[in-house]
Amino acid sequence: MKSLSQGFTMETLTKLDFSVDPSIFYRDCTMHIKEDFKDLIAYFSQYKPSYISTPFRGNCMKMTNDRLNFIFTSKEGRIASSIIDKKQLMLDNKVSQNSVKCLAISKNDFVYIGTKDHQIHKLSLLTLVEDNVLRGHEGPVTSLHISQDDKKLFSSSDDMKVMIWNLRKGTGKELYKHDDKVKCLDLSCDNVHLVSGSSDGGLIVYDIVNRKIVFDFDKLEDTVISCVKISSKNSYLIAGDSRPRIRVWEFGIWNLKHEFGGHTQIVKCLDISEDESFFVSGGKDSMIKVWDLIKWKDETTLHGHSRSVKSIIIDNEEHVLHSLSQDCKIMTSKIPKFENHINVATDSALLKIMINPKDRIVYAFNQFGNVLYKRKDKFEEFVNYGKDILNWNFINSGLQLALVERPSSSMKLEVTLVDCYHDKSKRVVLFKTDSEATSALASDNGEFFIVGMQFKVAVYSMASQQKLKVFTTHATAVKALALHEEHLFAGDEGGIIRYYILKDGFFEKGQLVDDTHNAVDLIRLLIPERLVFSAASDGTILIWSFEKLQCINKIFMNNQITEIYFTKDNQNFFVNFCSMISIFNIESLSKVGTITLENANEAIGFSFDEKDIYLSFGHYYKVLENPLKTTNINIYGNHSEMQKYLDYVIKIINEEVPKHVDSMDDWLIEPYHINTLHLYAFFNLYNHLEKSIQENASFFSSKHGYSPMIISIEKGFAKCIDSIYDALKERSSFDKMALYGLSSALPSLNRSSYGRLHELYNIAYGSSFALTMPKFIEDSEILPKIVKSKRYFKPPERFVEEYKYKYEEVAIEFMQSFVKINTRLGASDSLEFMRSLIECKNNEVYCSNLIKIILEDKWRTIRWLLVVETLLYIVYLIMICKYALHEGDRTYLIIPFAINIFLFIYEILQMIASKGMYFTSFWNYIDMFRFLIFTLYCIFIKFDVKDESGEWRIQERLLIATAVFSLIRGISYFRIFQTTRWIIKLIFDVMNELWALIFIIAYTIICSSVLYQGLVKDVDFVVAFKIDNLETFRVEWLSVLFILVINPIIVLNLYIAIVGDTFEKSQNEQTILDGQELAEMIYEGEILLFCNRRYKKAKFLHVLREEHLEIKAQNTSGQRIIRIADGAAGIEKSCTRSLSDINDLKGFIEIKTAEIEETTNEILQQLRKE
Repeated sequence: MKSLSQGFTMETLTKLDFSVDPSIFYRDCTMHIKEDFKDLIAYFSQYKPSYISTPFRGNCMKMTNDRLNFIFTSKEGRIASSIIDKKQLMLDNKVSQNSVKCLAISKNDFVYIGTKDHQIHKLSLLTLVEDNVLRGHEGPVTSLHISQDDKKLFSSSDDMKVMIWNLRKGTGKELYKHDDKVKCLDLSCDNVHLVSGSSDGGLIVYDIVNRKIVFDFDKLEDTVISCVKISSKNSYLIAGDSRPRIRVWEFGIWNLKHEFGGHTQIVKCLDISEDESFFVSGGKDSMIKVWDLIKWKDETTLHGHSRSVKSIIIDNEEHVLHSLSQDCKIMTSKIPKFENHINVATDSALLKIMINPKDRIVYAFNQFGNVLYKRKDKFEEFVNYGKDILNWNFINSGLQLALVERPSSSMKLEVTLVDCYHDKSKRVVLFKTDSEATSALASDNGEFFIVGMQFKVAVYSMASQQKLKVFTTHATAVKALALHEEHLFAGDEGGIIRYYILKDGFFEKGQLVDDTHNAVDLIRLLIPERLVFSAASDGTILIWSFEKLQCINKIFMNNQITEIYFTKDNQNFFVNFCSMISIFNIESLSKVGTITLENANEAIGFSFDEKDIYLSFGHYYKVLENPLKTTNINIYGNHSEMQKYLDYVIKIINEEVPKHVDSMDDWLIEPYHINTLHLYAFFNLYNHLEKSIQENASFFSSKHGYSPMIISIEKGFAKCIDSIYDALKERSSFDKMALYGLSSALPSLNRSSYGRLHELYNIAYGSSFALTMPKFIEDSEILPKIVKSKRYFKPPERFVEEYKYKYEEVAIEFMQSFVKINTRLGASDSLEFMRSLIECKNNEVYCSNLIKIILEDKWRTIRWLLVVETLLYIVYLIMICKYALHEGDRTYLIIPFAINIFLFIYEILQMIASKGMYFTSFWNYIDMFRFLIFTLYCIFIKFDVKDESGEWRIQERLLIATAVFSLIRGISYFRIFQTTRWIIKLIFDVMNELWALIFIIAYTIICSSVLYQGLVKDVDFVVAFKIDNLETFRVEWLSVLFILVINPIIVLNLYIAIVGDTFEKSQNEQTILDGQELAEMIYEGEILLFCNRRYKKAKFLHVLREEHLEIKAQNTSGQRIIRIADGAAGIEKSCTRSLSDINDLKGFIEIKTAEIEETTNEILQQLRKE
């Protein structure tokens, strides 16, 4: 039987922190990226197969006893040897005109080969030259084996004989005979038994010592036994055949232990590991399969050959296997371990699997109505119910199990209550119904019993079996029920879910209606998030708001959904459908990965600690390690494609750039919690990244918080960044949460000053998910209102009381962010975001609505801290001024000195907390000078320090300097007012622009002075320019005219032009300047809130604002440049994509051409032979 596992384990890693909250963002991931990918590259690299090219199509291969060389043969009668380590051919010799079908190597350096001409040739191992010929068979020799003492040779042939040869004498005799051609033979390691298989399906075990047949297996019709193998300790006998199946017997007992299916064509070769823990098979289908013998686990398939695999050798010391194929290659592959699952046989299929919350044991029931529970490694019978079960669930905190019999009568429903903790006693309760029950459910506390019927839902008392309420509002049969406390949801075949309250007289609160009207198959409640998940018959999952009773999102699975399971931490949920299990993130509803099974499973369940997943398949169940809980390196996806995925990743690691394959994108690599997109980003495969995201591949952050975008930024791959942005932007047009995966990358994007970052922030903020939100509000409410939540949907009553939406006075709209941001003041993540925003050189981000909202929200709270600081500084200035007016009265210095010390401590804290960013602010330098000068002044005053003349001039100058620096520093406090904030920035911009002008003015004055001195020399300036001397001193007159008139006019015009341009620029960029100043002030105040440093929860921003039309300015130079750059980027992207498609097509054509050429050559060779 063939089944699949979803990954294999290689080696145990140091245990990671798997309780990491997915909302932890904004950390430096560089170290984790380097360490994780170093481990991953090492892990995948060991699975890169190595090849030895052979000069012919191999037919049989053996390894020499010293494990240094391969000896292999061909159908063309050739034999060759190669050096394993050097991977090069050593000898190649033509030994026969016929096909060499088998070989054996003796310890005394001889090789024996069996040929199609009925002979066994003895060759020298060193030269591959013939030494002797053994004759006796009457048909092609198919297999050879040499005894441990090198004295005997055993052979099989198409002549139906198995013979033994005396190698010293060169004579042979028949041991036993089959009824048809003998195709395979094996010798046990103790040289006691032979096993042979024939073309008629016969399988014989022969005792060499006692010269008799020990066991003759029943023949299988139309079956060729193509290969046989006895394990090293004589525990197993394994045979492969043409059906193609592989059967495993317990040696000596001859009980059939396993029968495996997986190959698609005849099995050609086998080998068993020395410890008998696994065996390997090769087939005509070019596949190599590794099978577990200790426990029943799914096989792992290795690819790498393109033609039939003829020989396999397990190297137990190196833990690799060598395979010979007719594709002219010898492949050496690492043997994968598969430790993340196990299969267990059952008498019948498990139809439902569930955890008892009391004893934390896994329970299940099968198709015969037997309730089972898991003890140790298997399910044992808990209670023999023996009836068809409609539904079941644990009640009274797991003390009882309620089993609902599928009704045979339309007028009654039988419920059996099983005592789970004492004597497993059963109590039968009967409920009278009006029609046949289509669904049923007992409440968790055992108070109510709910029955869904045609057109109605009935509520019964579990204690008295009395009917308490009947809801008759359904138009079709009720198929699905879900109950939590008093909240009852009932879904019918018409696609309508009705919401009932089971208290205060029992009433219907509302209904959930979808336009498609597909039958509701399943309802699950996510209570902490106040969400209802329903599965429709068309494979659609609808997510409803518990409070607003409206659909807020849909997930399309395209197949019938059998189960939805929420993890205990409410971070993820599993969806079981068809033959797949998809994992989703609850916060973003984005897919994380998919586990593909070979067959559709009957049921799915989880262990109490969620480390194991139980999957039921017919007469067996699989225990699979939960991808989200594993601590070893595991790969999860379609297990049958495992080797293809390994080869795909190895090509990526080796920078071979494989052709993009969609099915490879969503494989999960745990415990790193990354997928192939992370690999694409790390190796700069930008085209693969874009195609993957366009094909809806999962985009998320790893366990350590880095996403493909962060990797691209850290590695400096600009094209990868563009590809991710473009693809996510395109996806966000129909999936608003597509940008959620960028949440952790926002600080990195800010620091990178990505040119299109402002666009990203614009599309990451938009209208709310819900379409039926209120449109008006009473005008007494102050807008906007900002609410933060870990949920992507926020009901309107969380903003203001519900009744206020009834007044049609002010038109409103609900907006929200589609990325999560930690905006808690003082939190380390919040500080990281603000710091990166300040460092961002793409100033256009301050024009985006999301950044405006973030800054506005933060400023609304933090400004009071700065207002207090401003008031203190005003007091300080007043007292300084008062002291200056009342010189000598030192009492006026006490308050400003105390404030000065307080402000100094404040600045020191800023300096320590900002880690170097403190020194990037001009105002901080002014403040430090002010503090030093004023402190020095106070010291001089305290100790009556005078200058050499006994005067107070030093103190006077220090006081003047203190006043000057204090007044200059006071200018910065005007930044707290929006109307003056940008003007402060304008003053600095003007001063920056005027430096060049001042330099030019100084230069022209100096030049004019030099020229004047050169012309006038010692003549007095006034005398030189008397009116009566004009005719004599015309040059001097012109120079004076230039100095006094023309030069000032030029300078004045330059000054006006500079100031005017700066003012215009500042007006055009007022929003940017205001945002920059606001961000710096917020960071300055926020950095001192140490109490919130450890707050790690990022949240969505939900905004209730007055409805207005967004008008974006388009005339600033910056925006014009950005539009031009975006257009150029679009053209470049289009050209790059076209070039990439052309290159892909070219590569595809080259591959196909090579295949056609190879096939043509093969046909020509066959024609020549014929």
